[in-house]
Amino acid sequence: MHQWECGEHDPYYVNFNQSDELRRELSRFIACSADNISIQTNVAQSFSIILHGLNWHDGDEVILVENDYPSVTLPFQAHPSIQPKWVCPVNGLAQLDDIQALITPKTRAIALSWVSYATGQIQDIEGLSKLCKQHDVLLLVDATQALGVIPINLADTPVDFFTASLYKWCFCPQGMAVGIFSDALMSTLTPISSGVFSQHDRGIRYRPNEPCLTARQFEFGNLNILGIMLACETFRWFHSIGISTIYKTISNLSQQLLDLVYQKSYKTPINYASDHGSGIISFYHPTPDSFMAKLSDNGGSATFRDGYIRLSPGIYQNRSTVSKLADILD
Repeated sequence: MHQWECGEHDPYYVNFNQSDELRRELSRFIACSADNISIQTNVAQSFSIILHGLNWHDGDEVILVENDYPSVTLPFQAHPSIQPKWVCPVNGLAQLDDIQALITPKTRAIALSWVSYATGQIQDIEGLSKLCKQHDVLLLVDATQALGVIPINLADTPVDFFTASLYKWCFCPQGMAVGIFSDALMSTLTPISSGVFSQHDRGIRYRPNEPCLTARQFEFGNLNILGIMLACETFRWFHSIGISTIYKTISNLSQQLLDLVYQKSYKTPINYASDHGSGIISFYHPTPDSFMAKLSDNGGSATFRDGYIRLSPGIYQNRSTVSKLADILD
């Protein structure tokens, strides 16, 4: 930041070096190749690469999950060649049998969130990965609510496309996201735009400007360098703590909240398991505005979604605010 303030650096090459460092840190964190990682601004932009870079045919089907995040579902609904098919979640989860029943020879992809933004339910991505390989169907996953809270190993659980905005559990500003492509998918995609970041050697010259063959080919324009620098620090911090410790800590906080909610006899939109595991729980409250104001006064925060309150321990709550919830949940 001092270099930035005083102009004691070359921003052109600092951008490249920092973005390469982020790819290395992230690849180590979720066990994938840095060459398969592109830096994006948000999930919607990442999905646009799939929507406009893949050769879609009229009648191609994409299976979507009802009540999923709009950035996952709306792009496919808006595409003129794609026929969306919907699976209704059971207790907040898309069932493998229900998805398999929708697959036809025209099914091109399944797109869904790894963790539900609304309820925090964790989808069976490992089972879906196996199912998609059996049927030669692309698996496209938004991991915004998963990255940085649950263990992810893309070497063990391969997906064709993995994207995540980093504003949630990765503590980055808005305008920071990643898109990760399998080798097979990357080889079939046409970049929808190009710029200096998508060059092979990043030199500025009239010609030749050789396109990059890694996932950098899907980057263009100047990237959010300050967000990238912060993301590098986030993943270095995650490495020092360890994802197992992060997961255990947030899971324990979630369980404390869930126990309080059930103890106070509040209803939840789904039946949560005792080993819920994610960092999101939701419940109905008769006076949500009053509850959220009291929570704010005691140092916590919450969001209101579709008629219920959503709590994300570990970001908006800590042990101190959780301990006060017993009195706030009157």
